[in-house]
Amino acid sequence: VPWDSLFDSQLNFITDFDYAQDVAIVRNVHPKPGEQATYIVPQGPGSITGYATVAYLPNLSRTGSVILLGGTDSEATAAAASFLTSEDQMEELRKALHVQTFPYFEVLLKTPRFGSAFFTPTLVAYRTYPRTP
Repeated sequence: VPWDSLFDSQLNFITDFDYAQDVAIVRNVHPKPGEQATYIVPQGPGSITGYATVAYLPNLSRTGSVILLGGTDSEATAAAASFLTSEDQMEELRKALHVQTFPYFEVLLKTPRFGSAFFTPTLVAYRTYPRTP
């Protein structure tokens, strides 16, 4: 979707495609210790991993908020939507962030899958941002 690149300057986790290697990736713009700079989806018929991103950020005019979902494939993107709509997973995220009310945030999720089905994603990394007016 062309309009999602409007948010790239606000994002740390960016889903992309590496045409030189012919693989889907997630770029980690500012990796923290223990994180990878690039998360690459293994290729091949037995590939069972995808990556997804969820970002909750201010809109471009800072008059509201947006939620951006991304994935290294359609199943990973569906896993991001599932994560966002799961009360249990959002509660786990809230606990991981050590907050009562969600700040703006981004998460990177690893999504195991089998064929075209995805399973419960796991949190790989996250960033939080203050909710300033």
